[in-house]
Amino acid sequence: MSKYLEQLSPEEAKSLLRLLSKENSKLAARIEELAKAKISDVDADNVADDVYRVLVSIDVEDLWNRPNGSNRFRYVEPVEAAYEMVEEALEPFAEQLKKYRKLAMYQEMKRVGLGIANGILKFTKEGQTEFKKWAPDDAMEWLGGLLMEWEKGCTDENEKKCIREMNQLLEG
Repeated sequence: MSKYLEQLSPEEAKSLLRLLSKENSKLAARIEELAKAKISDVDADNVADDVYRVLVSIDVEDLWNRPNGSNRFRYVEPVEAAYEMVEEALEPFAEQLKKYRKLAMYQEMKRVGLGIANGILKFTKEGQTEFKKWAPDDAMEWLGGLLMEWEKGCTDENEKKCIREMNQLLEG
């Protein structure tokens, strides 16, 4: 790879790809093909491992050091703060789902969703952390809420099927 390409920021690289795509339609098609192949490479087991790793890495010390108690706007119970920490930790995975949904890449969306569900289930069953004592079911509640919101705005049958499969995983 060129020493100059290595120095480009991600935004500069995207800008360069856009410019090249505008100049050459064959190159644009090839770039699109490679980009789709790259983002299509989703392994549900890897997602599950990542979710589990993120959840077990939440440090209870961070909960204890988190500003809770009375503040200018409201009182935040430690249990509520723990839920917020779980939500923050899992938000990148929700963003992955949204990305695939926006692209109508339902198989990839399904793999990510099932990976999230399996990672959460593993944490719920096997996670042995001090933090989990403060938030034993928060990850499951977060996913249930995410699925419920997702289902409200869902009209596509493939999406509905994906949601049902994740719900079945959680119920079983």
